[in-house]
Amino acid sequence: MLNSWNKLGMLLVLVAASWTMMAQTPRDLSPFSRLGLGDYYHQNTITTLGMGGFSAGFGSPYHINLQNPASLGYLRTASFEAGLFLERSKLQAGDLTSTGTNGNLTYLSLGFALKNQLNQVLERKVSKLKWGMNFALLPYTTVGYDVRTILIDEVADSIRTEFAGSGGTNKVLWSNGFQYGNFSGGLTLGYLFGNIENSRQVTFLKIPFSFSDVFSDDINIKGFVYDVGFMYKMDFGKDPDNPNALSKQTLTIGVSGHTATSFTTRTDRLRSRLNATYTPVADTIQSMLDVSQNGKLPAEMTLGFTFRHKKKILIGLDVSFADWSKYENPAADFELENPIRLNKSSRIAGGMQITPDAESYNKYLKRVSYRFGGYFFDDPRMDELKTYALTVGAGLPIVLSRNRTSFINLAFEVGQTNSDTIDENFYKVSVGFTLNDNSWFFKRKFN
Repeated sequence: MLNSWNKLGMLLVLVAASWTMMAQTPRDLSPFSRLGLGDYYHQNTITTLGMGGFSAGFGSPYHINLQNPASLGYLRTASFEAGLFLERSKLQAGDLTSTGTNGNLTYLSLGFALKNQLNQVLERKVSKLKWGMNFALLPYTTVGYDVRTILIDEVADSIRTEFAGSGGTNKVLWSNGFQYGNFSGGLTLGYLFGNIENSRQVTFLKIPFSFSDVFSDDINIKGFVYDVGFMYKMDFGKDPDNPNALSKQTLTIGVSGHTATSFTTRTDRLRSRLNATYTPVADTIQSMLDVSQNGKLPAEMTLGFTFRHKKKILIGLDVSFADWSKYENPAADFELENPIRLNKSSRIAGGMQITPDAESYNKYLKRVSYRFGGYFFDDPRMDELKTYALTVGAGLPIVLSRNRTSFINLAFEVGQTNSDTIDENFYKVSVGFTLNDNSWFFKRKFN
């Protein structure tokens, strides 16, 4: 038991060392991130991302599912997972193009089964109740844009408007999942936090010695979030003479989601006029510090299934809905009398995994899991903002001492985000590490 807690301490040190890397979200190239809380991460691990990102019915003895806490009832080892990505994107608006590259740590997760399977084998007593727990740190949204527009007016003046923003939000999650027979249920409790900076500067280009209007908001966000999940597994093709043998096929139906949740904001708001000609001269119009307001995140639900044939084929599909028309955040509204309005959103994700022979002894490529999939996301921030992507991936098994199997997971995305005015093409490479250890909570016995 003490050895398990020592390992936990070492992993917490690793999490603390990685905190700075995650908190310093890189400057991104996304004008859409000015709307709402920014661009959203969909809480996929690299394992499921290679299959399009389905999650509602995905449960594994060796992998964490961050979206449906009921999946923790399937976990049979202690599993530490981390993922990171590198993305290249190209924006096009008419004849104008711009490219950018960014990357970051996408999640840190530590999950473990609280009932060690080795103990049950040695005691010849198999418990019907399975219990898994998980701690995770991951980004929720990211903000990063720097946009300039020029409005030419022959009578008045040419007006240049500069928009800039940075920051984002993150989540710390604590999840528990239980499995009893073919039914699983789970609950995730989390804390949402982050900081977003938005600024806007308006300059008159032709009027000499004119002042520029400068608007800036520094928004601190905090709130509690939660998710509830359920799964039900149906077995097919089971051997009646061997009830302990695995079924040839299984179909798992899952659902996860949450109701609307609230959050609080504390904002420093500055409105001023700036004249760069005079070294520079600033005239403060409005300065408001530590303004407290309340916001609301919408209800979300994901429904899906997975079908597994032996250990060779896994197929999954998810459909997600979120009513972002109920989103509220007065702190981020450009004008208090003109609040931002978002739309309802949906997401469809599906794919498959093929493992030729998971138990092959001398053919490594047969033990590799090959993944394919895709997803469609109807973004709530604009009427015609939609994302399409195809994904491929692989799970590379690594057998460590005491027959512990860990994995290096790879995923590659190619996709496009379309709107009425701006199109974005992107390519993303993601790498994940899954380190498994079956000795946690193992009770050693001596005769």
